[in-house]
Amino acid sequence: MSQRSLPTAIEVRGATVNNLADVDVDVPLNRYVGVTGVSGSGKSSLALGVLYAEGSRRYLDGLSTYQRRRIGQAAAPRVRSVEHVPAALALRQRPDPPGPRSSVATLSEVGAVLRLSFSRLGAHPCPEGHLVEVVPGAWMAERLTCPIDGITFPMPGAESFSSASLGACPRCEGLGVVSSVNRSTLVPDPSLTLDQGAVGPWRLTGRKHMPVVARELGVRTDVPFRDLTDEERHTVLEGPTTKRHVVITSNNGRAFEMDAVYESATQSVLSLGTSSRSSGERHGADRFLTWTICPDCHGSGLGPGPRGSRLLDLSLPEWLDTPLERYPALIDHLLDGVSDTPDTDPDFPAVRQRPAAELVGELARAVRPLLELGLSYLTPGRRGDTLSTGERQRLELAATAMRRTTGMLYVLDEPTVGLHPEAVEGLIRVMDDIVAQGNSLVVVDHDVAVLRAADQLIELGPGPGRDGGHIVAQGAPSELAETDSVTGPYLAGMAEVVVAPRRAPGDEWLSLTVGDFLTLHGVTARFPAGRLTVVTGVSGAGKTALVIDSLVPALQAGILGGEGPEWVTGLDAGPIDKVLLVDSTPIGANSRSTPATYSGIFDEIRKRYAATDLAKERGWGASWFSYNTASGGRCPECEGLGSLSLDLQYLPDLELVCPVCEGARYTRETQEVRISGLSIADTLALTVDEAHERWTGTAKGKKILASLVDVGLGYLTLGEPTPALSGGESQRLRLASELGKGQEGGLFVFDEPSIGLHPRDVSTLVRVFRTLVDAGATVIVIEHDLDVIANADWIIDLGPGGGVHGGRIVAEGTVEEIVDDEASVIAPWLRA
Repeated sequence: MSQRSLPTAIEVRGATVNNLADVDVDVPLNRYVGVTGVSGSGKSSLALGVLYAEGSRRYLDGLSTYQRRRIGQAAAPRVRSVEHVPAALALRQRPDPPGPRSSVATLSEVGAVLRLSFSRLGAHPCPEGHLVEVVPGAWMAERLTCPIDGITFPMPGAESFSSASLGACPRCEGLGVVSSVNRSTLVPDPSLTLDQGAVGPWRLTGRKHMPVVARELGVRTDVPFRDLTDEERHTVLEGPTTKRHVVITSNNGRAFEMDAVYESATQSVLSLGTSSRSSGERHGADRFLTWTICPDCHGSGLGPGPRGSRLLDLSLPEWLDTPLERYPALIDHLLDGVSDTPDTDPDFPAVRQRPAAELVGELARAVRPLLELGLSYLTPGRRGDTLSTGERQRLELAATAMRRTTGMLYVLDEPTVGLHPEAVEGLIRVMDDIVAQGNSLVVVDHDVAVLRAADQLIELGPGPGRDGGHIVAQGAPSELAETDSVTGPYLAGMAEVVVAPRRAPGDEWLSLTVGDFLTLHGVTARFPAGRLTVVTGVSGAGKTALVIDSLVPALQAGILGGEGPEWVTGLDAGPIDKVLLVDSTPIGANSRSTPATYSGIFDEIRKRYAATDLAKERGWGASWFSYNTASGGRCPECEGLGSLSLDLQYLPDLELVCPVCEGARYTRETQEVRISGLSIADTLALTVDEAHERWTGTAKGKKILASLVDVGLGYLTLGEPTPALSGGESQRLRLASELGKGQEGGLFVFDEPSIGLHPRDVSTLVRVFRTLVDAGATVIVIEHDLDVIANADWIIDLGPGGGVHGGRIVAEGTVEEIVDDEASVIAPWLRA
C-alpha cells in the first residue's frame, strides 16, 4: 500500500469577502490558530466569512435535498478556492437569545445527563408516596414494584424529568413562573380618551378598533378615561367578550362593516400573551403582565412526580439549585455508592456497576468544562434569559468540548467576552482540549494571553476597512512578537499603556441599594457624578445585576414615572435626568439600515441632492432620494436594496447584484443628479473618513460625520448594512449621535465596550469616554479590559468570587486606592 500524504493546512486562495483584498493564506489544520488585527481589518471576514461559511456549506452539501430545503444556509463565500476545509461549527460573539424554557442545564450537557441519572440511579415515589430505588438488574425494566405496598408503577424515563416535556408542572406548563395582568399598566395616561389611545393593550396589533366596539357597548370614547363612570371603566378593563356589528374606518379613509369580537383590556393582554403566534406580539403583551414564581413548583417547572424522586436524598429541584462548584463532591458520593456494590452480589452487580459508573462519569465530564471556564458559581437551574452574553458563549463552548468530536473546524469569535483576566487560563485549557481531540481551532480575539497560547497567529491589516484586508504577518506568537506589526509590541510586552488624565470624584454622587436579586443581597453602591466609573469583578460577581438590571431601570422609572424593580430598595439619582444604555445588540434587521440612515447623515445628504438645480428642475424633493420610498427614485427592480435574493429551493438563497441598477439602489435618472461629480449612490459608497473630508454641506452634517470619526468608525462606508457590524461597532455607532452635545445630567452605561477592539483601539474608546465626561456626562462601564480600568476615575470591584461567593463590593476607590487594596480582585492585574 502506498504512503498517503494528508493535508496539513486549509488552503484559501483569492478571498474577497467584505474588505479581504484577494487574500491567499494557508491556515494550519489540527492546530490552535489565532486571528488578530485592528478593528475592521477583516478578521471575522476571514474566520467566519470564509473558513466557517465554506466548512458549514460543504457539510450541508452532504445532506439530502429534502433536508437542505428545511435548513437555512449561507451563500457560498466570495473566494476563488478553498481546499481541505473540514466540516465547521462557529461560536459567535453574540449567541442567539435563549427561550423562556432554557437554563444552564439545557444550554449545557448537564441537564440531559442529570435527568438520565435521576431516572436510572434515583429513588422514585410510588402512588402511595413510598420511595422505591431502582434495584440492580432493573435498569431495563418498564415498571417498578414498591416493596412496602406491592404496587407496581411505570419506571420514569429521562423525559419524565424534563420541564419541557413529560415532567412539566401542570400549572405553569414548565416555565416556573405564572403571569397575571398588571391593572396599573393598562391605562398609562388616564387623561387621554379611548379614541386617543388611552388603553395600552388596544394599541397592539389587531386591537385598534376596540374603541369603536366599546362605543357600541355604551362607553363614551371621546372623554378622558378618568372621567368615565365606574360601569364604563369596568366594561373597558374587564367587560365580557361579545360581538357587535360596527363600521371601521381604515387609515386611508375607507369605511367597511364587520362583526367584531369585543375584548376588554384585560382579555386583550391574555389573548396576545397565550395564543399569539408572533413573538413580537407576545413581547408587546409582556409590558402589561406581572410574572411571579409558580406557587406549585416553586420555580422549578417540574410536576409533583419528578419533584418527588431523590438522588443522594436530594430532589431534582435541589440538584438544579446547587452551584456547579459543589457537583464534584456530589459526583464522588455517587461513585462511592457504585463502588460499594459487592462483587458477590448475585443480582447482576456488573449490570448495575458498569452503567452507573459510566453515567456518573458522563456527569463529571459534563461539569468539568463549565468549571474550567469560570462558571462554577452558576446553578444548573439558572434561567437562560438571565445570563450575560459571555456566559451564554462559554456554555456553548463547554457543550462543544463535551462533544469530543474529531476532524472538525471550530471558529470562535471573541471567546473572552465577559471573562475576567483570572479566568482566561481555564478558557485556554478548554480550547487546548478541543485541539487535542483532533480538531482544528480558529479563534478571533485580542486578549494577549489568548494570542500567546496559540500555535500560530494570522494578523490582518494594516488598517481598518479599505486599508485592511491583507495578511500582514503570520507565524508563531514568538515570531510575531519580533515584528513591527500592530500586534507585535503587545505580544512582546513592549506596548505602552494608554492613561488619560483622571479626575477625582466631586461632591455629587448617585447611589443605589439592592435588596435581594440574584447574587446581590443588601448591596449599596455609589457612583461619582460627572466621572468615569468602571465596575469590574469575576464572571458572576453581580456586575450586570447591579448596573444593567437594577440601576438603569430604577433610574428610568424615576425619570419617566412608573415602578422600578422591586428588588431596588433605595435610590438617590443625584443630578441624573437622562439615561442611555449603550449595548452591543445588532442595529437594524436588513440592508436598508446603514450607518448613513442610523446616524442621520442620510437626511442631510438627501437634502443636499434635493437642493441641486437639476433636482429642483425635475421637482424632486428629499424623499425622492430615499431608497426606502416606493414613490421616489429608487430602483424598481430591487426596491432600493441593490441586490436580489434568488430562491434555489434546496440550495442556499443566492444573493445577486441587481442587474438593473448594478447595486446602486437608484435609477439611472436619479443618479444623473450629482454633487462634485458624485451621484447619491457614489456618496453612499464613500467611507465616513472620505465623506468627512469632502463634506461641503450644513454644519449639522459635518458634526454627524465628525462624531463617527471620533468614535473610530471612519473606515465604515456610509451605505454598508448595519446588521453586519460587530458588537463593538454597533456600540460606537449608537454613541456617535450623542457626542458634541451638552451632557449635564446624562448617564451613559456601557456593557463591555471593548468587545472587538484591538488593544491599540482602546485608546480611542478611552478618548470617547473623556469627551463625554468633559461635556458633563456621568459614565459607568462594565469592563474587564485592564487599559479601560486603568483610566477610570472610580472603580467598583465586585466579588470576591461568582454566584454565592460574589455579590459584594470588595473594594472601591480611585485606581491608586484599588491597587493598594489587598481585598481587591482586580488589583493584582493592575499592578502587573
